[in-house]
Amino acid sequence: LALAQQAVAREPESPGALPAPQEDQDLRAPDRDPLTALAAAQTALYRGIEALSAEFAELAHAELDSAARAASGLLAARTLSDAVALQADYARSSLGAAVVGSARLSALGAALAAEAALPLAVQFADTCMGAMRRGD
Repeated sequence: LALAQQAVAREPESPGALPAPQEDQDLRAPDRDPLTALAAAQTALYRGIEALSAEFAELAHAELDSAARAASGLLAARTLSDAVALQADYARSSLGAAVVGSARLSALGAALAAEAALPLAVQFADTCMGAMRRGD
């Protein structure tokens, strides 16, 4: 649990963090049309997928490095008990990395979903409010 909390608490400037939305995006601008909202959602989706891809690549690289170190250690082991201890350490560290990685990917996925849905939700709400004002 502590590893998962550390992963989620990683600073937003980390390579896998979602980039901040552009400051000039005014979701409630009166001149926004549905296509603008769709474009904003697609941009957010692209940034989120890019962040998820970078995080996944980072996790895969770290696991490959860990596996290579474990294999080197196993080749250098002189006794069966050394090999078993090395394998147990590798399994423990791999499980910890999997927990941390899945927590981080989950956080990025949730941020992606929220950011991509926001422009569409605002457009929907504005459309509904306009229809109610007109009496439609």
